[in-house]
Amino acid sequence: MGADARFEDWLIGAAGEGVLETEIASVTPTSGGWLWGAAALGGRHLIRSGQRVEVSLVEDVSVLRAKTEETIGPAGDHDVSVGRARLGLEVRGVCATGAGTVGRIRAFARRDWGDGIEGPGAEVAMGARLDAPERRVMARFEARR
Repeated sequence: MGADARFEDWLIGAAGEGVLETEIASVTPTSGGWLWGAAALGGRHLIRSGQRVEVSLVEDVSVLRAKTEETIGPAGDHDVSVGRARLGLEVRGVCATGAGTVGRIRAFARRDWGDGIEGPGAEVAMGARLDAPERRVMARFEARR
């Protein structure tokens, strides 16, 4: 999170490698290597803040790439990448004491690309957060469609 509470920006990166084992009936099991990498960045920027509700602009972009070595079977010798960009609004409740339960609703316009499903779309998410710092409890729930 940035120094100003009205702005939250984030960046995530990860990579890995491993062994992929394939077993198909009547074929000798095989294994081969696989590599993957992922990156995502985004932010939440406060537009309006009231006593009970905040409205923010939310954006993020994420990409994933995976490569498998040549093996027998459907998982072998693939190089795939997928990506997603979202831009939307978030409306969330404000709890003046810093503790309590607050809800939020998000609506996004999105664009997907790569080797998976491509094209524009929409996404709606609803969630709730419980904060009780005096009891060292925090819980989050979100459902999206």
